[in-house]
Parts: sequence; structure tokens; C-alpha cells
Amino acid sequence: MDEAAYLARFRLPASYASLRLLRRRLLGFLETSGYDAGPDGHDALALAVDEAAANIVRHGYAVPPDAPSGEAPGHIDVELAVVAGELRVRLWDDGAPQSPEEFRTLPPRTPGESGMGLEIMRQIMTELRFERTADERNLLEMRRRPGASDWSEEA
Repeated sequence: MDEAAYLARFRLPASYASLRLLRRRLLGFLETSGYDAGPDGHDALALAVDEAAANIVRHGYAVPPDAPSGEAPGHIDVELAVVAGELRVRLWDDGAPQSPEEFRTLPPRTPGESGMGLEIMRQIMTELRFERTADERNLLEMRRRPGASDWSEEA
């Protein structure tokens, strides 16, 4: 990664209970870094990251939505960075292998359907990239460039 003005790295259990902690850490990072996301932008960014992590828990680690709190089947490694005013979020997991091609070609979903997480991420972030790494981990990278239009404004 390029030289980051602000950088945070941490590991969370792959559980739905961890999503609250991830959101708090992300919002704290955004506040500390001074990242300007526009009106209500920090909440929108937290929503995109929350959707990504929830997908990892549900699809990567196959944790059912009604699973009781307890031991997590794995973990999520998180890296948050602001580089030249651009927010970069990276999430790694050791869950079930995911296909980068399927990630790129999944079509937009109709509002109200289940499975809107990827579409939410696409709408909020400037760039999404997924890969299966050489060490056989899933990596999702999300970026929000400075000066990108404010998604909270109606077109």
C-alpha cells in the first residue's frame, strides 16, 4: 500500500456481534483521520463496510443470521487507510473461496430483494475490487476517492 496518512489494522471474530465493533472502529478512524465524506457520509461508509463484513460472516463462514453469539468460525482482518485523501478499506477472510469473476459480474438487484449488500457497496464506494490471494484468502478492497459526488444528493 502507498504511504498512508492514517492507517489502522485489526482483527475481529467473524460473527454478527463483531459488526457493531467494526462500525465503532471505522467511525472512530474516520473522525481521527479527518476524512471528509460529506453530509451523512460517515454513516454511509459504515453501512458499506458493515454490508461487506456481514457478507463475509454469512457467505464466507456460513454463519446463519439467527446464530447464537459464541465462538466465531474464523476471523476478519481489517485495514483502514487514508492515502492522498482517498479512503481505502481492505477486508481479508479465510472463509469459503469466492470467485473474483462472480463478484465482478453479479448484476444489480432490485430494491426490496435479499442480497442488496453488494449493490449498496457499489453505490457508496468509488471502487470495489475482489481477489483470491496467493495465500488462498479472500480480499475485498473498497475505495472512496476524494471529490467523488455525494451519494446523499438526489440525481
